[in-house]
Amino acid sequence: MPSSANYKQDPVDKSQTDALVSQSDSIAQHSKVDSGQTGVSSGRVVFAAYDSGYGRELWISDGTYEGTGLLKDIQL
Repeated sequence: MPSSANYKQDPVDKSQTDALVSQSDSIAQHSKVDSGQTGVSSGRVVFAAYDSGYGRELWISDGTYEGTGLLKDIQL
């Protein structure tokens, strides 16, 4: 598994699962997701990450590769 990627975490016991959430090349190569900048809403996680095309933005994931993407382009 890649060393820079986002993984789904069990919300009850905080254990990391093997389910890869996002392996976007631009996120994986250029960003480190800060656990202090994450939140959970309606079963989805929102996190800040840097992407070379968008800059630092909010991303959202439902725990699947297909369900992970840019929340909204808010860069000025």
